[in-house]
Amino acid sequence: MKYLITLAALLLLLTSCNKEKNNAINAVTPPDTIVANAPGLVIDSLHTGLAAPFSTLDFDRVVACDYDGGPDGAALIIGSDGTPNASVKKAVTLNPQQVKSITGILGDPKTYGEPLADCFNPHMGLVFYKKDVVVLHISICIECSQLKSSMAIPAMVRPHTDPKTGKELFGEGFSDAGQQKLEALCASFKFSHCSGQPE
Repeated sequence: MKYLITLAALLLLLTSCNKEKNNAINAVTPPDTIVANAPGLVIDSLHTGLAAPFSTLDFDRVVACDYDGGPDGAALIIGSDGTPNASVKKAVTLNPQQVKSITGILGDPKTYGEPLADCFNPHMGLVFYKKDVVVLHISICIECSQLKSSMAIPAMVRPHTDPKTGKELFGEGFSDAGQQKLEALCASFKFSHCSGQPE
């Protein structure tokens, strides 16, 4: 009988140590860290509260790229053959908070409203994937205050009202506030052309 009581106490002690170990691992490694380091992992929370058109887009990973779009702006982040631009210098897999931040900026009508610049020399690209297949790509030129997207972004093209002046705006170019937000996001990735100028 003493043997059974001792064995039961030992099993109870081992079970409690294992739970403490699992709780310690979960506390040290937040879920976002796991997601950010696991390309292709389906992230259900990505689609919660996203602006149009991103809320209906089926994707499981977003990668931000620092690249050289060329002086004539012909080179988008994803070429006509469906492969990433060969000049990519750095790529960052975004965590859910970063995805919500960038899609919030791009889906907000206040990000746009100025006329498009004549130039387009993109250096920041966003690629949305579903199981390693590209479902959306966006090439951004902060210096030229514009982007090119493989899917229409409603906030860019619908008329909207400037909250400060009450003036109706139609421009697809970035507003001052939109450009500043994109510059800050670009800088957070430590990309090379965040303010439109090489470092």
